[in-house]
Amino acid sequence: APSEVGDACDPPDHFRVHLDKVEGGGDGRRSLVVKNVPEHWTRQDVQSALETLLPEGIDFFILARLPLRRGTSCYAFVVLRSVDQVATLHRGLHGAEAGGRRLVIRYSKAQGEKKVRKLWGRLDPELPKRAEAGADGAATTCSSGSGLTSSGPGSQEGSGGER
Repeated sequence: APSEVGDACDPPDHFRVHLDKVEGGGDGRRSLVVKNVPEHWTRQDVQSALETLLPEGIDFFILARLPLRRGTSCYAFVVLRSVDQVATLHRGLHGAEAGGRRLVIRYSKAQGEKKVRKLWGRLDPELPKRAEAGADGAATTCSSGSGLTSSGPGSQEGSGGER
């Protein structure tokens, strides 16, 4: 079984990324959610982290901020250009430390830009309109680092404090 970052509150297995299925062609989903995004990250920070791992670009992303009593919970919903990018993004970000927390990559309930935009778009006030977005789905440029650290492929073990 692939090593996972998570805890007892993990979602159903349907939302976990199983690299063997992705690489074997058994899972064609391309829309992911990055959980535990640091509250201080901007769209530029998320875009920078994505561009570092996926220089060929992505279709689209949303940085959703959910206000909570004890702060803000942040998620990045990412629609990739190809299924091959799922494994690359998962290996590069899943379990990586960012802002004192471990990032967790799961499949999004909503698949495809239209559905992701409809479901989560209202939570990203900086989300460019569809006509304004560039070829990579984001109208912003990268100007700041992500503050992302990774201990490599073996860093996905243990519990990550997923929300």
